[in-house]
Amino acid sequence: MKKIVNEEELFEDILADGFSRGGHPVFQELLVVAKHFRQTAGYGEINIVRKLAEFWEKGNEHFNLDLSETTLHKAARDAIKTPEFRKPNFPIYVSNDELKKIRKVKNFSYQKIIFSSLVMAKSSGNPQLFSDDNQTLNLIIEISQEKCALHNFWSKVSRQSYLFNIFEHVLGKHNFYSLIDVPEEDAGVAIGNMVDFYNSGDIYERHIGAVLDWCASCGREFKKNSGNHKRCKKCSKERLLEKTRKRVKKHRG
Repeated sequence: MKKIVNEEELFEDILADGFSRGGHPVFQELLVVAKHFRQTAGYGEINIVRKLAEFWEKGNEHFNLDLSETTLHKAARDAIKTPEFRKPNFPIYVSNDELKKIRKVKNFSYQKIIFSSLVMAKSSGNPQLFSDDNQTLNLIIEISQEKCALHNFWSKVSRQSYLFNIFEHVLGKHNFYSLIDVPEEDAGVAIGNMVDFYNSGDIYERHIGAVLDWCASCGREFKKNSGNHKRCKKCSKERLLEKTRKRVKKHRG
């Protein structure tokens, strides 16, 4: 991710010496501190504003929150919008147990979306940073390769809380940090670099070995060979035999 300045060095300078103008920061300095609180603690706007105010007040005895609040909120919102805090922390491991639970969802497109959402949540190293903003959701569209299905998926769950639907109801993850703690030996899929990250949907499909569907007759999972393939091998064979019997019966009349 691009940075206009070396923000890590600038933050260390601010931490050691305070703001450059004797307690009256330029906006870029406020933004760097706001990003620090966003990246390290996953704070939302209200908490970032609170921490910025505390930080600013320490270096300026004349600090006035009423006069500075608008600037603080702008710095907090800009920090949240900045994509840097979601820079992936490789490798990203998805456990065999998580994959097994994803497979229980009887829609292959939804499986890819859930897998991609899970990769996104793990990517920052802090799942609390993973929010429902449009920037994040658009990235899920991109990495899952399931644009049409995602909009349909949203219609079936609450847009504002669908992450909780995924992680708590599908995966049973009540503690978001349990998403990160996957030992390498338990990993079913490893996302190792940015190419893998931006092709998460394809990675999942390759792991499964095919596009999955569920038989229109018996409901069992099967590997789909074509767009018109609607039944498992056993049911397709039985349906063909049934059609043959009807045709022979009609011919014998």
